[in-house]
Amino acid sequence: INGGTVHIDVKQGAIDIECEAAPADGDDDEAGEGTAKPAKTPAPVN
Repeated sequence: INGGTVHIDVKQGAIDIECEAAPADGDDDEAGEGTAKPAKTPAPVN
């Protein structure tokens, strides 16, 4: 039970961090490309 819970927690946390870090990093790094800009616009608007 302990291992399973930890595994799920770690997996969920990693996904959350990656999702939040991906757009944040991409926006700052690829802000000129405009790839993260359009993707971020529809996400919050939805």
